Amino acid sequence: MVFQETRDLILNYITERKGKATKNDVIRYVENDVPEKFRISKETTRKELDLMERTEKITVMRGNGDRKGQSHKLLINDKDSYNRIYQKLSEIENFMSKMESAINEFRDEKITKDDTWLDQDTTIVTSYDDSFTLILRVLLLVISDAVYDEKDSQILYNKVVRLMLSLNKQCRFYHVEGDIEAAQTDLLNIIRDLEKFVLIPEYIKDKPSNSSLSKEMISNIEDFIRNFLQIEAELYKKTINPND
Repeated sequence: MVFQETRDLILNYITERKGKATKNDVIRYVENDVPEKFRISKETTRKELDLMERTEKITVMRGNGDRKGQSHKLLINDKDSYNRIYQKLSEIENFMSKMESAINEFRDEKITKDDTWLDQDTTIVTSYDDSFTLILRVLLLVISDAVYDEKDSQILYNKVVRLMLSLNKQCRFYHVEGDIEAAQTDLLNIIRDLEKFVLIPEYIKDKPSNSSLSKEMISNIEDFIRNFLQIEAELYKKTINPND
């Protein structure tokens, strides 16, 4: 059995070598440098590389004449949708790692009430959160439209979800209270809009099923506000002021 993590490590290695990696380089890398639980045999690595070539995830540059024993260079097939998306997600993941320390510094300043650059720091964090949330949402749409292999698409979906969770965790402490308040306001406005027509007697008569669904939707929204948003707001306040 070959772990998906092993395949990901192989693709990342080939990507980072930028056309300089050979099959033997990959074999040595998998044997010696990847975490032990993800290591596989030489023969299994060769089979994985052959499979990646057949499925057009990588391109093998054989050179002139294709001499026996010649070192073939491996390249990521950037025309393949899976690889393009996977590479972009890896780039996003690398940038998010760089943002981690910066956000921790912003958070420490917020806790200590050092607000010298509060407005600027807030702009950086909210811009980061908003833009990368949007980027990841767009990539979800691209995956659904461009990646047809179910296994490949699931790998990409999982990676996007992990990045979304990481992004939320990074930015949560910094402006979660504002997000909760904004969400509650938006949801209450939606309830008011729904109530405008679901309580109209003529609508109830002509569209009983729609009216019933709308009322159930209102009930679900109210329950979410009461049992999740308000509780989250209280938990956040305790995190900020643990002695209160």
